[in-house]
Amino acid sequence: MEVLEVAEDLIQDALTMIAREKFVVIESIPDNTNDSAEAGKAVYLSGYHKAETKTAQRIQSLLAEPKAIRDIDEDKALEWDQNQLSLKLAEKQVEAVKSAANDKVLVITGGPGTGKTTFIKAIKNLPEAA
Repeated sequence: MEVLEVAEDLIQDALTMIAREKFVVIESIPDNTNDSAEAGKAVYLSGYHKAETKTAQRIQSLLAEPKAIRDIDEDKALEWDQNQLSLKLAEKQVEAVKSAANDKVLVITGGPGTGKTTFIKAIKNLPEAA
């Protein structure tokens, strides 16, 4: 309302219309402090909502399957990795490498310059380090 400088009812009507036409998906946001309450509404573009929902379902499916990788000594792998790459990983990267050594699924996020590429270089060699 503030950004567009239009009345709330106009926005409500427009959202209702584009939701009916399936351009957006509107969902309730649960209130974590009260099981029966709603904290508000979230509006998603339909394509993104579908992609995020399918991704979440796929991750749940992967987590439900048995672990198919061998156990790795995470400390040994971490030391080997840092020596091979001639670098010292940041604390969060160390935690992430340890998770990658033990967990079946890992979601990597972060803005530019946060170390995602360095982390990927470190984990791609984990099987060799074992």
